[in-house]
Amino acid sequence: SYVLASSNIGAVSAGKTYQLTFDAVASGPNKRVEVFLRQRAGSYRDLDARTGVVVGTSRQRVETVFTASMDESSALVVMQVAEDGQTIWFDNVQLREVTRSTVNPDDYIRLVYNATPNNTQVALDGNYR
Repeated sequence: SYVLASSNIGAVSAGKTYQLTFDAVASGPNKRVEVFLRQRAGSYRDLDARTGVVVGTSRQRVETVFTASMDESSALVVMQVAEDGQTIWFDNVQLREVTRSTVNPDDYIRLVYNATPNNTQVALDGNYR
């Protein structure tokens, strides 16, 4: 069995992106939470794919985004938690509309592999992580 905690967020628009942020801490390790947007009435359809989050015993900041699949005049943000004897606390829950942009990972990450037993130097043409 599970518990659903939800809050009415009002209208969402198809194709618009919403960022959900919250702090969470659990009484035990590996507490799984599913977060999602859903219709408040009618068929109670999810408005985007669900996001799974694992929460531990240290307070952590969670951030995820959803893109609404349809216009909905009365939507909910939902947190679904399995009943497993652990307690979970949520704080600082916020949902806001954001603009999402596509990022090319090649602009930030570069993986170079040396297949030889010899030392090799690689010249970088930018700043990488």
